[in-house]
Amino acid sequence: MKIYIGLCSSPSRKNYFVLFNTCEVQETFYTVPGERKAKNLRKKIEKLKDFYLFLKAPQHITHPSSSPTYRRSKKHYGNPENYGFFKDTEEVHRAWEDIKKFAEISGAKGIVFQTPASFKQTEENIKNIKKFFKNKKGFLFFWEYRGGWDEKILKEIYKECKIYQAVDPFHQKIVIYNPLYLRLHGRKMYKYKFEKKDFEEMMKYIKKAKQVFVLFNNIYMWDDAVEFKKYCGVD
Repeated sequence: MKIYIGLCSSPSRKNYFVLFNTCEVQETFYTVPGERKAKNLRKKIEKLKDFYLFLKAPQHITHPSSSPTYRRSKKHYGNPENYGFFKDTEEVHRAWEDIKKFAEISGAKGIVFQTPASFKQTEENIKNIKKFFKNKKGFLFFWEYRGGWDEKILKEIYKECKIYQAVDPFHQKIVIYNPLYLRLHGRKMYKYKFEKKDFEEMMKYIKKAKQVFVLFNNIYMWDDAVEFKKYCGVD
């Protein structure tokens, strides 16, 4: 079993690449940066022996324009009514081309799609997500769903789309284990600081997988990730 530990953040802090071997870049969710940013990321990781760079997919693909997260967006792709929920629209296609290009230039190995609770289990949403991922290749794709979805439907989507689950095991059930991608927002959300008992619970899930990505996304993420490394005995 191989464990990769890092943050849902930006690998800009000093010693990031010394301490951690994975990262999920968050700023791409709000606005996909230009090529210069992508090239700078590539320079940082291309000489590393075993580092996984992930990008969070633009909200324009996953979230409706009514989402408050758009207040931080600096990019527009057209009619806001056509944003989100993996819709088969020109706006969503443009957002995909943006993140795909950034991923190719930066050397990212995967893209994480996180949908809001308002993305419910409807026939239209299921149709859209299946169509969106059809024939998409070249990266590891992870989807973190929110809200109530039937486990059978989820497994069907993950299998048919050839994508994997990103999950916070303290808030959602794990239905896909290999690879296992943990996005840890905190047991009581972002202000939560992880404790040894939490690490012990996480290990119950981790032991079931062959390849594991553990990414902290709480306000104590740096300290918690360092402590989890010590707990796992990872150099």
